[in-house]
Amino acid sequence: MNKFWFVLALLPIMFFSSCKNKPEEQVKASDKFEVLIKFLEENKDIVNSEDVPFYVHSDVVFSGLKKNFLIIDLRDSADFTSGHINNSINVLPENILDYFENRINPPVFDTIVLVCNTGFKSGFTAMCLRYLGYNNVFPLKYGLSEWNKSIAETYWLPNFKDIPSEEIDTVTHPKNSPGKYPEIISSLSQPEDILYERVSQLLKGNFEDYFISLKDILGNEDNYYLLCYWPQERYNKGHLKGSVQYEQKKSLRTNEFLNTLPIEKTIVVYCYSGFHSSQVTAFLRIIGYNAKALRYGSNSFMYSKIKEEEPSGRYFSEDNIFDFPLKSNVKTEPTGPVEQGKKTKPKGGC
Repeated sequence: MNKFWFVLALLPIMFFSSCKNKPEEQVKASDKFEVLIKFLEENKDIVNSEDVPFYVHSDVVFSGLKKNFLIIDLRDSADFTSGHINNSINVLPENILDYFENRINPPVFDTIVLVCNTGFKSGFTAMCLRYLGYNNVFPLKYGLSEWNKSIAETYWLPNFKDIPSEEIDTVTHPKNSPGKYPEIISSLSQPEDILYERVSQLLKGNFEDYFISLKDILGNEDNYYLLCYWPQERYNKGHLKGSVQYEQKKSLRTNEFLNTLPIEKTIVVYCYSGFHSSQVTAFLRIIGYNAKALRYGSNSFMYSKIKEEEPSGRYFSEDNIFDFPLKSNVKTEPTGPVEQGKKTKPKGGC
């Protein structure tokens, strides 16, 4: 009898001990999604704000080179060495958080401009940084293709396409039935910490995974959930075969249609030029979806129609090229130790 009461007395201790020792990452991953999305929708609903897509044009940067600008070139060192904007700093996305946190004081700059060849990588990176509170960060629209003709001739200009009409349809494809949200695996519990962890992981990831070209989709449409991020009126005129329309700055909320996005398929987001979709894709990646942005957007499959029927801001042309000069001397991010807590003005900062 004494042994019975002894074992009975131990049961509560054993129960609470097992709960206490349970690793936090084994708590339901769906709970981490709920924590994060609730925080974002209540405090940082950037993807649905009127400010998106945010960007700055080359002429504004060029005219303001002697003002309080900081220009960060995200390209690899070979591209940077071959030609870059005067006074720009070369920092890879994987190093940019360290750069912001330990080498500069971001708020002292009126504008921090991110630069790549097309505007896609810089748009994605800028969106990630905006979610961490760096609201003075702007990507250069169309990237260096808008700045200099030689870059445009390599990237934007060869990618204007009109695909066969059978690949375009006017059928309205229904959204998925509401389903599960993604699971976010994290040992953290506070939404700010989870957000920082997610952004950090994305910036250190392979950017090739965040974008897709049209050639990889055509003939394989069933492998993807094609998210057309256009107004309904434009969608009705014709879209990529099989695409599902989502309203800009509205549909991607939990009280709208966010739960119609599949978690078992790759989501391909496309807009007019690929610029808006790069920022939307960053948001979807942050909250756990396997999303990719279509490079060059509708410019890559119905360029003539978009140019004929839409405002000039929705397509690229030679008229967009300012053909400002590029410098080829090497100027990279500062190296060497930085004293703890000390912020340094970057060499080459404006």
